[in-house]
Amino acid sequence: FLEESARLSGDLPLTLAALGAGTISWQHVRILCDETDGLDPAAAAAFEAHFLDPNVPGYARGCPAGELTPARFRAKARYWRERHHPVSIAKRHAKSVKDRRLEYVSDRDGMAWFSAYLPADQAAGIWNRTTAAARAMQGPTETRTLTQLRVDAFATWLLSPVPGVGGAAEDPPAEKVPADAVPA
Repeated sequence: FLEESARLSGDLPLTLAALGAGTISWQHVRILCDETDGLDPAAAAAFEAHFLDPNVPGYARGCPAGELTPARFRAKARYWRERHHPVSIAKRHAKSVKDRRLEYVSDRDGMAWFSAYLPADQAAGIWNRTTAAARAMQGPTETRTLTQLRVDAFATWLLSPVPGVGGAAEDPPAEKVPADAVPA
């Protein structure tokens, strides 16, 4: 909140004015902060003007930013940013690949979040594979939801012994793992 507020008051004057006038919501502000992150000041100003200043050439016609749902506004903002970013997508992707990482965050009730920041093609492949395994596990007697089945398949794969490391010849198929057998 403090970081977004500092950016808003220092780097995004049109956004601050629109928020003050009530033409955009705090969610829209957060999207503008997210999508201008990493842009040089001139590119950020052009981005901001495109969505918030009706007097600039190339203003976003149709529906004003504040009248779009935040999800729709994020899609439009991201599309415009990708098309007008001063650095090519190939260069930005190469830099981002170097920033890949895993994160672990403890949560309440004995739970935790496990996140991976990785290339989109890999993330989509993991999502599709866990979804396919979860769907294969569904059946008339299965009580877990598709979401729960995805997590169980994912955890099983990651916690199963790895050939050469844990000694197993191969991972068990996810569809053969009952709900109470997911490794702790």
